[in-house]
Amino acid sequence: MKKKYIILVFFYIPIFVSSCKFNKFTSSTKLIDVKLKPIISNQLIVELNVASLKSQGSANGITKLISLDILKQNAMADALKKTGADILIEPVFVIETYNANVIVTVSGFPAKYIHFKSFTLADTMLINHHSLKYRLLLN
Repeated sequence: MKKKYIILVFFYIPIFVSSCKFNKFTSSTKLIDVKLKPIISNQLIVELNVASLKSQGSANGITKLISLDILKQNAMADALKKTGADILIEPVFVIETYNANVIVTVSGFPAKYIHFKSFTLADTMLINHHSLKYRLLLN
């Protein structure tokens, strides 16, 4: 009779307790406020061909071995590789945690660079015109 209780305590109870898992879901995007950080750059205008359908990529690993930022980069690389794109527009990250394992999924609009040109005075006037038009639409 004691053997059955010992087996129950040392075998079945640890299996029962370890089979429970904790799921944690988070989502994030990253924006950089240019006003807070001075940036010295050569102004360029980039023409992009943006796809109308979102692309999705994922990466997984154990956060004790791989940082979350590297998992996010790997997920973006996976999404870009699937579509052959150069950049992912409006990426949205979903992070799922299962015990120590983390799955990072990213979705966004894939885009390819088409043309680069230097920023001119005419471009400044065009951007000001469009931003004013956009502000009027919002009001």
